[in-house]
Amino acid sequence: MTDTPAVTPFCDQASQAVVDQAVASLGTVRDPDWLGDAGVRLHVLASLIAQATALLPDTVAEGRDPIGVSFDATAPPVPFEAGNFLIEGRHAS
Repeated sequence: MTDTPAVTPFCDQASQAVVDQAVASLGTVRDPDWLGDAGVRLHVLASLIAQATALLPDTVAEGRDPIGVSFDATAPPVPFEAGNFLIEGRHAS
């Protein structure tokens, strides 16, 4: 198994472009004359956050092992000590 660094959510230019497009699209659907109104933008952002939050439980429940990583429910737990590093050759008892 290869070490995979933890991925922390972040916002970059690509993310910002997607959010801007989503806000503009949903704002136009909700109120065709919104023309960038800050109140409509806030409402749309709140709606998108609420929608994402509602999707999280099902998305996590449907989660699968990452590519290249497998999970064997019958295997013993991997032993860890303080520092969160793997001790080669040891098995949990």
